[in-house]
Amino acid sequence: MEAREWQAAIDASVKFRYDENARPLTPLSIGTDVRIRDPKSKLWDRIGVVVGIGRYRSYRVKFANGSVLWRNRRLLRPMVAATRPIEDVIDQEAGSGIGDIWSDDSVPADGSPASSHPPPGSAINTSPPPLRRGERVRKRTVMFDV
Repeated sequence: MEAREWQAAIDASVKFRYDENARPLTPLSIGTDVRIRDPKSKLWDRIGVVVGIGRYRSYRVKFANGSVLWRNRRLLRPMVAATRPIEDVIDQEAGSGIGDIWSDDSVPADGSPASSHPPPGSAINTSPPPLRRGERVRKRTVMFDV
């Protein structure tokens, strides 16, 4: 009996320490688009759709290739939809001077799609790259008074 109480006290203190830095993950619903983390490479490189909900924070996820796997909630992140269309973002950048290189002047007269690269000969950033090391002048090493 005494050992059980002692183990319960230890378990309570471990749970308390874990809960100090943990945050709860919101449950996912069926049909939610999610990113899946690969346990080996630690990259969020796969995309799927939640098709089932299991017990203890596990979800059945269907991938684009048709395979279906069970994944724990901590390996899933809901995909966030863009709040504004990309055209609005580009228009806003063009108005601020950031997107001046990508103006409509670069579209050819024949209506063919323009290249995603700036025209040759135009420099995006003409300033030199920042120095990566300090500018301290180093003294020459003198060995054996030679």
